[in-house]
Amino acid sequence: GNSYKAKKKVEINESVRQQGTEIASGGNTKIIAGRDVNSEAAQVTASGDIGVAAGRDVNLTTATESDYHYREETKTKKGFLSKKTTHTIEEDSATREAGTLLSGDNVTVSAGNN
Repeated sequence: GNSYKAKKKVEINESVRQQGTEIASGGNTKIIAGRDVNSEAAQVTASGDIGVAAGRDVNLTTATESDYHYREETKTKKGFLSKKTTHTIEEDSATREAGTLLSGDNVTVSAGNN
């Protein structure tokens, strides 16, 4: 993210992005593990079939991404025999889940512990 601070202004912007594994295939794709297949925010695309097989568990999970914005500003306006001060605070945040995608003609997921 970035932040900015001046005499009467503060601004903070932060973003968190997760990079999962990306696999693209022009044909069939097989992912085979003797024990576990663990995937967080992965994208597997194939023009043919996709097969995922594990001897124990298949865990297809999400990754949390977030955005945060904070802005604080003080403005003073002076006139003849008067003074007006405005103090503004803005704060926004958002979170979302980046899921795992398996996209192909036929998708098969099998685990030995099911």
